[in-house]
Order: sequence, then C-alpha cells, then structure tokens
Amino acid sequence: MNHAELHGNHGIALQDLGRIDEALASYDKALQLEPENRAVRFHRSLAKLLVHDFEEGWTGYELRLLGEEYPRRNFRFPRWDGTDLSGKTILVYAEQGLGDEIMFASCLPDLIARSGHCVIECHERLAPMFRRSFPTAAVHGGSQHDEPGRLSHLPPIDCCIPVGSLPLHFRRRLEDFPQHAGYLKADEARVSYWRRSLAALGPGLKIGISWRGGTRQTRQSYRSMPLETLAPLFEVPGAHFVSLQYGECRDEIARLGSVHGSILHHFPAAIADYDETAALLEALDLVISVCTAAVHLGGALGRPVWVMAPLGPEWRYGTTGEGTMPWYPTCRVFRQTAPFAWDEVVLRVRNELIACRDEN
Repeated sequence: MNHAELHGNHGIALQDLGRIDEALASYDKALQLEPENRAVRFHRSLAKLLVHDFEEGWTGYELRLLGEEYPRRNFRFPRWDGTDLSGKTILVYAEQGLGDEIMFASCLPDLIARSGHCVIECHERLAPMFRRSFPTAAVHGGSQHDEPGRLSHLPPIDCCIPVGSLPLHFRRRLEDFPQHAGYLKADEARVSYWRRSLAALGPGLKIGISWRGGTRQTRQSYRSMPLETLAPLFEVPGAHFVSLQYGECRDEIARLGSVHGSILHHFPAAIADYDETAALLEALDLVISVCTAAVHLGGALGRPVWVMAPLGPEWRYGTTGEGTMPWYPTCRVFRQTAPFAWDEVVLRVRNELIACRDEN
C-alpha cells in the first residue's frame, strides 16, 4: 500500500467518525501524491455531497461508473449530456439498490418535463408504483444485469442516462431540491385496506419500525442495531408498532415479546411485495427507522419519517442538526454523538414520540 492509499484510507476512517473536514484534508493529501486515484476521488466526492457541496460532489460521483462492481450495460445509445430533449426519447436505466432508485426518482419529474418522451427502467419490484407515479413515462421493470437487447422492442431511443446521474443535472444547489409532499403514489385501494387493518389494532399512533440495514453489504454494521435496543420505544403507551423489517426477523420479534413483553406486529406478505409495503407505509402515522430503504420509501411518499443515523452517515443524510434531509422534507434525522451509540439516540426518539403522542 502506497502513501496515497494510506491517506485515502485515513480519510475514509475519519469520515466514518463524522470528522468530515479532516477527512477532506486527508483525501487532498492523497490526491497531491496521486491525482488520478479513482477511489480517493470518489470517496472525496461522497464527503463533498455529505456537506452539501453538490457542484463538486456530483461531478466526482460520476466516477462510480468506472468501478469494478458497477454493472456494465453497454447500451448503444449516446449518454445524455444535458442538452435540449424537445421531441426526443430518453432512457433512464436502473442502478444501485432499491433505496437509491427511489431517492433518485425524485429527479424524474424534472426529466419528464424536459423530454419529448421518457422511458424508465427500474427494479421490477418498483415497476407498479413507478407506473402509477409517472403515468406519462414508459416504465419497464427488470434487473440491472439484464441485457440491453431486451429493450429493443421500444420506440427509437435518442439517448440514455443512469438514474444516479440525474442529480448532476437537476440538483446542483441546495435550492434545487423541491419541497415536495411526495412524488410516489401508493395503491389507494390497498391503502384503505391497511388503514382498516391498523385501526383494528386499537386507538393510538400506528408506527412502522425498521432496525437493520438491507442485505447489500453497504455499511450494514453502521446502520443496524439489535431489535431489543428499541425496547424503550415499545414501552410508550398510546402507540402500536408494526415491523417494516425486510428479511427474516420472526425470532427477534418473538424474543422481544418473551423478554420485554412488547408487541411488534408483523405482516410478512406486506414486506415481500414492495407495492404493498408502500400502501402500508401510507396508512401509518409515522415511520422510525435506521438508514434503510424504508426511509426512502416513506420520504418519497411524503410520510413522516424519523431516521436514526450513525455518527458518520452515508452522504445523503448530511452531517448536522436534527432537521430534514434535502431529499425528503418530511424526514427528520436523529444522529449518534458517538460511534455505535444507539441508546441515547433511542432515548431522544422516545422523548419526541411521547411529545408527538401527547400532541395527538
């Protein structure tokens, strides 16, 4: 490992500790020694996005496309460079995880308004909701690893862009982020069903809970906690809690009940079907979650979301205050003050939950 890599790794460690200014200084030292180091430049861009330096951050974020782990799509269409799209058809194609696709989809209304026609490729689990939310676009569900040829039946496409590159054109300043009330739409009939089902639990707030990061190895240890760490929340009277946790969690929920006497309702079928998850979230009063796709889905639906974020969060969560995220005006961030110190975060959330219950 050379000196540039050492400074780069030091920067990553500092960033994980929330020491962003020091991390940027370490990245800069690395780039003085090795100006074209792609990994360092990319991590530096994430730090820039974290402090809302979007102009520089999005430019560096394009380096993700060169990473070995990035799927090679090999579309024959030219990459859109921001030029006029009047009368033209553009393909937006999927990348990264479900939460990323949902977050970047906030830029789709901007793109649709500028283009003659927009073709959206998204994860198949998101396709029904995207069709409902963007009715003038042609939405095709699939996989990031599908062959480009499967889109050959579409009308002629003039250009294309990965969905994660849309902010480079539409979110270059903090002021560019819209104060939206939600840009995704749940199935109204299923929302009505879940409102009836939740009402049957009894009076009080209906709150969704997620405590563990997704299956992808993206800083999972930083955005997960044992379910029992949330036990103080379940002790708050006047509230009913519903699991939004993806993946196997029945043993954890059973232990929560046997050890703490807490009830956490779980509807596995609603979590397996993402369109059903959206309807459930729409029917809830509040979502409380670590940094998972549930945050993005709730925020994109315009629902109140409280995010429990690590000391050194991912770039989308910002670094300061317990205010909202630029991406989601209805999200509020509760931050760690020390690495992996979830107990004090849960206590703050509990106090706010009691205040919220009393207001209602």
